[in-house]
Amino acid sequence: MESWSATLARALDLEELSGATESEKPRLQLIQRYVSFLLSVFCVFWGVEITTHVYVVFLTHWGCILTALYFTLVLTAYGYPKVGPVAYVLYETTTVLETLICLLFWLTVYPFVDLHVIFIYTLSVHAGLLLLLLLDYPFNRIRFRLRHFWMSILVLALYLVMYIPVAFLIRPIYPFVTFTDVGTVVVLAVAFLMVFGGHWLGVKADQYKYRNTTVAQRFELGPILKS
Repeated sequence: MESWSATLARALDLEELSGATESEKPRLQLIQRYVSFLLSVFCVFWGVEITTHVYVVFLTHWGCILTALYFTLVLTAYGYPKVGPVAYVLYETTTVLETLICLLFWLTVYPFVDLHVIFIYTLSVHAGLLLLLLLDYPFNRIRFRLRHFWMSILVLALYLVMYIPVAFLIRPIYPFVTFTDVGTVVVLAVAFLMVFGGHWLGVKADQYKYRNTTVAQRFELGPILKS
């Protein structure tokens, strides 16, 4: 009987994924990743200090943890290549989710909540972390696969499993996700569509990124860019 880890590896094509530590500018990439690792881990601890025991009820902080985890794993992959494919998929997932988190926050939360007291932190976790991930993109050889979008959906589903009891037993964290009106359905539907759209845009960005590759390289990348 196939183990759960083998099933997951097959579902994510982990054995086929490479490129997490490859770059045309490896030294610059490594410096960028070390700096990003330190900044993302700092944001995690900063958030814990501010919100203490309610840290995990915010989707923003899930994005913080995933970002820090990505840079931790991708740096680990330089010495332990087996974690490279996991970092590969995590980059896809985290970049899409961070984009979603930033857009939803600035459009649906920030206009209605007074966060000026901790504005530097707010800006760091709702723009800074996404910037770190986007800065990684030009250097890496990670290519988005549309069929990996379900990993982002899975993370959102896990968050909702935690969020729903909090919303009903304590109070809703987000003003438009109360599970008491149609607004919740609209926000969630838009969020899931944005996740799919984020992965689709990632594939399109890859096609542009590798537009100047040779014919042989295009033949090799073709199945990935179309996936």
